[in-house]
Amino acid sequence: SGLPYRWNLDPRTHRLSGTLPVAVLEPGVPRMQGALSRGREYWSNTSGPIARIHHFEPGQRKRTYRWRYGPEDLMLNNANDKLWALSEHPWRRQVWCVKTSDYSP
Repeated sequence: SGLPYRWNLDPRTHRLSGTLPVAVLEPGVPRMQGALSRGREYWSNTSGPIARIHHFEPGQRKRTYRWRYGPEDLMLNNANDKLWALSEHPWRRQVWCVKTSDYSP
């Protein structure tokens, strides 16, 4: 399984504020394709015969939901609370967005 690393961003430049991550998590998610965080919340998506998106917070139970086929990456738009994703599977390339509340407790 992949490990998501987290870096702080400089609020002025929106660039990494250091060279070392501030956190490394072990969510136990095989075939991780993309991950993102907001505060203490994390989302990651996984590929496989049935794609999944996972929501977790350190010390809490991981929640898993069905997801679209061939996921690659994730992006969060805090302004409208939307989670954006894309798939890069040949002949099935898609971009979509969902409400974060649909994929978190």
